[in-house]
Amino acid sequence: MPYRSENKWGLCDTTGIVKVQPTYDGFVDMIVDVESKQSFYFVKQGNRTIIIDHNNVQHLKQYDSVSPTASKIFKSGKVGMYLYKFGSLYEGMTGGFVILAEPLYDKIEPIVSHAYRITVKGKQGLLYMDYQTPSIALKPEYDKIIFEKPFFKGYKGGKVAATFKDPIYSIGSADIAPQATTKEYQKKAKEKKNEEELARQIQNLKKDASPEDLKRIMPFEITPINKYVKYREGGKQGYVNFSYALQGSSKRLVKNVIMPAIYDSISEAGTSKFLVKQNGKYGFYISGRTVVAIEYDNIKFHSVYTDEILLEKNRRYAVYNFNSAKILTGFEFDSYSFIPKSENQYFTVLHKGSIKLLWDNGIAGEEYDDLIPYNQITSDKNQKSEFPGYFKIKKNGRYGLLYDHQTIIPAAYDDVISEYPEFQTTINNGKKGAYQQNYFNVPPRYKSIKLFKNFYIANKHYFLFKVETASGIYFYTDKNGREFKQ
Repeated sequence: MPYRSENKWGLCDTTGIVKVQPTYDGFVDMIVDVESKQSFYFVKQGNRTIIIDHNNVQHLKQYDSVSPTASKIFKSGKVGMYLYKFGSLYEGMTGGFVILAEPLYDKIEPIVSHAYRITVKGKQGLLYMDYQTPSIALKPEYDKIIFEKPFFKGYKGGKVAATFKDPIYSIGSADIAPQATTKEYQKKAKEKKNEEELARQIQNLKKDASPEDLKRIMPFEITPINKYVKYREGGKQGYVNFSYALQGSSKRLVKNVIMPAIYDSISEAGTSKFLVKQNGKYGFYISGRTVVAIEYDNIKFHSVYTDEILLEKNRRYAVYNFNSAKILTGFEFDSYSFIPKSENQYFTVLHKGSIKLLWDNGIAGEEYDDLIPYNQITSDKNQKSEFPGYFKIKKNGRYGLLYDHQTIIPAAYDDVISEYPEFQTTINNGKKGAYQQNYFNVPPRYKSIKLFKNFYIANKHYFLFKVETASGIYFYTDKNGREFKQ
């Protein structure tokens, strides 16, 4: 591990015992090659960055300096490139450094992940990596090199003087599986065919229906799920479906009343499930019978797939469960909110005065001062996004984090925020720490904290954090906040 003493750097083991005395001017980066059982460290020696191992032996010492982030090597003002190939026990390979391009160029810039623009005395060329094997595809003798898929083009005097066709981007359309062979496309095509067949059958039914039946069928309210048709009679609504009955060699259309036309309104709420309104009150009708009495001021639900609904009476709410056919709570809640959990699934947050609790499929969670859907940083362009199921919790003025009824960060902090996709930042007294359930808990005592490396050795997971104090001093800690410094 990188170890700091005053302004000098060395190496220590995971317990803090010094292995390489702190004689270097800075620590930059590290490579951990688990299968080769070796590690390499980028350290500063004056203005130079060099590579050492845990025995303090220098590697690539024939070069003036190295860059870990861009994998560049430098000598006499020129730049080249290197690669570290990790070891593989399966292939019997030991890891090590490989020189991709000696430092002969004024500049090396990436064009795509496997090709680089090289510059010598103002002229450009192309360094191409074919499975990590380098070659000069275009010599540095062009005014500019431009990539126009699938060609790299070398220009002289404003005209294309040479081209190189990139094998990676040269795959023809015949080599790509057509959309029609994908499972998703086949699924959608099947669904569309079923819908079209259902619409055709319904049109045939309407064609044979009597004028009286047609007048009562409400247009554009055909439900493909169960083939029910809403109808109107005497200002009331009901549901019917139609079937054929044989009379000798002929057939006639038979109307089957599923729900009599006695309701002010009917809204379908799932397979054979209907929200009904009668005389200003609401109830639920399922499979030919009323299962929720038509006596409530309103009924709320987040999805037709739910097994639970909210009954409203006198501006108070209670939870009803279809499976148990019971009201599970008293009318004790004054408001509610539905929070997405996953596709077609939601959490219900019930509010009782200033208290909130999480309700999910018959499970009542702990009561909190607040439950806030949690916005986490994503790895895609560092955008914040709601993570379904995560809630920031507040209790007694302190914050924590909840996931699916499980407390993953206790409500013991001034705040919990998301700065990085790898962990949650805990804050106390303006100082930051890092928390990830079952992995690490670095106490909040730093101006800044960032996950630097994580790796496995002998099936043990190690985490290394780079932290900065209020005075601007930085060093490294392990997953429990052990500081590798003197």
